[in-house]
Amino acid sequence: MSLIEFTRDTLEDYRTRLHRALDGLTDDELNWRPNRESNSIAFVMWHTTRVEDRWFQVFAQGKSDVWS
Repeated sequence: MSLIEFTRDTLEDYRTRLHRALDGLTDDELNWRPNRESNSIAFVMWHTTRVEDRWFQVFAQGKSDVWS
């Protein structure tokens, strides 16, 4: 298995599990914060997406990040 195949398969598995975990959550649940120092699920997902974008675009391919 090549590195590209491994990465693709891993990200696909991650996407499937993430969709399963988030499926059915309401906007209130996605945006709920247990306290002022904590982040919501929605923010954590946004942040994770930005980090992945940066890693794959900037560091892996030498391109600008998509969400600049």
